[in-house]
Amino acid sequence: MREVLLVRFGEVHLKGLNRPYFLKTLVDDIRKTLGEGRVWLSEGRIYVSDFADMETAIDKVKNVFGVYSVSPAVEMEKELEPILAKAAEMMTGVTGSFKVICRRSDKRFPLNSQQLAVLAGERILEKNPSLTVDVHKPQTEMWIEIRDH
Repeated sequence: MREVLLVRFGEVHLKGLNRPYFLKTLVDDIRKTLGEGRVWLSEGRIYVSDFADMETAIDKVKNVFGVYSVSPAVEMEKELEPILAKAAEMMTGVTGSFKVICRRSDKRFPLNSQQLAVLAGERILEKNPSLTVDVHKPQTEMWIEIRDH
């Protein structure tokens, strides 16, 4: 398990074979801006790891041209119990309402996105009883992505 940054970028609609060039340029720009760590592109997302301070890294990466959003994330094995435990742990100290959003690109994972969201929401409420669920206008969103890698 390791902390990473999940970097989302805007749509890159280009004619010809320019898309890989622009994505490589974006990854290179993030590397230059950080000056440390590992930066890689995988499955339509850019990931950053091995940085000294998460808040500093987020502040630097979010100002790179072409970056849409930056989120702290945890990369871990695709095992249900550790995923649920980590989701509940990450929501400790959060107040108000929340919603769990799951994306599952790895179809070999035994649960679908909706089933995983329900289980994660139950675990979060169990460990953080002061929270409430609001699927329409939550104050906090917990994202869980089950990726191929």
